[in-house]
Amino acid sequence: MVGITKLQDKHIYTHRGRYEENYGEEVNLNHKYAIAFGCEMDLDMVNRAPMISEVIATSKSYVDVAIIGMIISYYIRSLGYEARNHVDANYLVMPALIAEDAGLGQIGRNAILTNKDYGSRFKLGVVTTNLPLDIDEKVDFGLEDFCKVCKKCALTCPSQSLSRENRIGKDDKYNWTVDTETCYTKWRYLGTDCGMCISVCPFSQNLESIKKCDSFKKNGAAIQDALEEYKKKFGSRVFVPGNPSWLR
Repeated sequence: MVGITKLQDKHIYTHRGRYEENYGEEVNLNHKYAIAFGCEMDLDMVNRAPMISEVIATSKSYVDVAIIGMIISYYIRSLGYEARNHVDANYLVMPALIAEDAGLGQIGRNAILTNKDYGSRFKLGVVTTNLPLDIDEKVDFGLEDFCKVCKKCALTCPSQSLSRENRIGKDDKYNWTVDTETCYTKWRYLGTDCGMCISVCPFSQNLESIKKCDSFKKNGAAIQDALEEYKKKFGSRVFVPGNPSWLR
């Protein structure tokens, strides 16, 4: 999946983080366009969350988007334009915000970009550039209406880090938050990046009722159909116990 949008100030971090050698440095990025793309995470591996299989799928997808980003950025530079590959641990931009504006999905209750076909079961990469590009339109398949009813990610979250309420913010959007401190503390305890909010999302599970519905916006019947199909297939939440044979 891929989409393009104009780069805005809200997409760009103000200062660098993570690494001691440049921690706190002001970010200066004068590129005009952003190319966002995503690589799917293996469904069987994700459904074993929060076990080690899930973090292997995470790492694989991060490597995939990093390679794609390198190819794109090298090609753009060969045309005489500037380009920067933004990859895990080396971002100057916020991929989810860019990808949402580029039409790859919407940000829902789990605070992760959700795509109608893959749910949250993919990782994002971004290449920013000054190469003039045609931009894509944002999408709205009714994720806010779906998340308002579903709440599976919030109810299943082992650290209770996701908002269960439905509060409307100043921008008339649902103000769903994540407590990053309790979330990361659970990561450290588990020894993985958990991933349960990704696996339990109905959009991550290739449900037929989701595939056949164009939009869940103000469509309560379609939302209930999807939740009923999920319940019949998985019960309260999907979980594949143990690790695949090649990991044992």
